[in-house]
Amino acid sequence: MAGMAVGSYVGLAEAADGPAHDGSSPVRVTYLQYGIAFAVELPVGSAFCADPQLDCIFGTGGGIAGRLGLRLPGPWYLGAAYELSKHDSTKIYRLGILQQLRAEGRYYVFEGRDVAPFAGLGVGVSGYGNEWAVSTSGPIASASLGVEYQIAMGPTVGLVASYRVLGWDPWEAGEVRRGPGLAQMFGFELTLEARDPL
Repeated sequence: MAGMAVGSYVGLAEAADGPAHDGSSPVRVTYLQYGIAFAVELPVGSAFCADPQLDCIFGTGGGIAGRLGLRLPGPWYLGAAYELSKHDSTKIYRLGILQQLRAEGRYYVFEGRDVAPFAGLGVGVSGYGNEWAVSTSGPIASASLGVEYQIAMGPTVGLVASYRVLGWDPWEAGEVRRGPGLAQMFGFELTLEARDPL
């Protein structure tokens, strides 16, 4: 009888504290969160695209990104991302490459669920040029909305839509002096991330 009473008390205490954490989302400990993303970047209203067919040095692109950060107890994620994408430059560049290095934060709306939507903000720097050369650079700011799904107790897959503004210094390309100016783009990412407890 005493054992049953103790068991009942423990069960009631756990019920009062809420459902036990089953590992589906890191809400009580800090996790190292890392992964990759496949990205599509769609510039809009760019000062560097006078003619989409003849003189658009910064057009549609796609690439890959890597992320590393901390999923903190509660709804917050803080981390950094490096993204490399190849962009159409109407043959002004042989290989137009955009590089981004961003500090990012996410706020998860339904923290503790297998399916978790989130909102994010980011700031950082970007550089653009032919192949690996950086012909122009400047600050970048972004805002995003996304959702991720955790597969059992394994990795998470997600979709992220973002809006980014890039400020670039003046530079010369295709015998034309360009900038300074702002480049705007919408980005879409398919993410695959894993978490390890610290």
